[in-house]
Amino acid sequence: MEININMVRVTAFILIIMCFSAGQTQWKTQFIGTPTDLWSITSDGQKFISVGSRGTIISSTDTSWSIDSVGIGNGSMLTSVIYALSKYIIVGIKGPQEEGVLFVSSDGKKWTNQLTSTIQGLWSVIWMENKFVVVGQNITGTSSDGMAWSFQSFQGTLYSGVWDGDKLISVGKGGAIYSTSDGISWEKKVSGTDSHLYNIIWTGTQYVSVGHGCTILTSPDSEIWTKQNSGMGFTSKALNSIILMNNVLIAVGTNGIVLSSPDGITWSSLPSGTDNILNSISKDENKLVAVGHESTIITSPIGNNTVFSKFIGSKENNRISLKLSGKKISVHIPYSLQESTISVFSLAGKRIPMLVRKAALASFEIDIRDLAPGVYQIVVEKQGIKTAELFSICR
Repeated sequence: MEININMVRVTAFILIIMCFSAGQTQWKTQFIGTPTDLWSITSDGQKFISVGSRGTIISSTDTSWSIDSVGIGNGSMLTSVIYALSKYIIVGIKGPQEEGVLFVSSDGKKWTNQLTSTIQGLWSVIWMENKFVVVGQNITGTSSDGMAWSFQSFQGTLYSGVWDGDKLISVGKGGAIYSTSDGISWEKKVSGTDSHLYNIIWTGTQYVSVGHGCTILTSPDSEIWTKQNSGMGFTSKALNSIILMNNVLIAVGTNGIVLSSPDGITWSSLPSGTDNILNSISKDENKLVAVGHESTIITSPIGNNTVFSKFIGSKENNRISLKLSGKKISVHIPYSLQESTISVFSLAGKRIPMLVRKAALASFEIDIRDLAPGVYQIVVEKQGIKTAELFSICR
């Protein structure tokens, strides 16, 4: 489903998400404006704020989006927004000289410029537990309150960063990875790639960074990095943003790419309903929201049992239909596959013994209460022919 309202594209993850009342979610969006590229999104727990090109700032507290500002910073490209210390901070780049911009707001409506001198372009702002850090084009900066800033020269371009509770790890152009404990002194790491790295997160056990060419790097300690197979093959496409949702990693990128992984190693491609570039993804306790080019906004509900699915069978008319119903998955198989064997496997290929059965009927249920969060396959086999559906469970 795709709804074009006043030139703003809003797409629901209809093919991705089956949770709670899947198929009953209705989107009512009112947003007036000219299409613009949205570069970043964050949530304070009550509302989402997204920023983009032409100095655009939009916000939402439900399913509706409103324009809060257009033209801020003389039409700057606003590249990053976060919420911390009861305030929003936005950074970006303006003009042909690619100068930096930095704005602060206590309510997301009224913004004040915090720069007193010209600096180079800023790509991201990160909260370090006791201070803000900004990174950009040959520059980094720190502030304890978001109001007064100190900037330092830096050799290279950094696009993003994450605080792990002990240190900040930042990634950037040409596979650059740096760490800092204070936002001032930086230590270079060896990434093993020259692909641009656009985003990074800390899961609690490992770092996961994504970037150009659908590059995915993982590391348990920020010292040794392993390149993972995104499943996209050699490509000029990019993964621009990544988030951890209920122990499942979700990455988004160009051409509407959405990938999911239970461990950062095995990745599955999921349909997003859009071919536009997705630049950033955020969440609150109820939903995921990703934003991108041409004002693309895609939204998905999340909850105690969220099931992502992807058809991987050989023929569409053999497709298995899955629907979440409470603590069970309702499975419907076509007539041609009745009287077949049904099995559920982990993505590592381990059969789940209790879920092996004969399918004499077109519809039946599978209890998922004892399944750990992760990616699984439900496989239907009849006379040597297998059809499968890939799904993930998040709790």
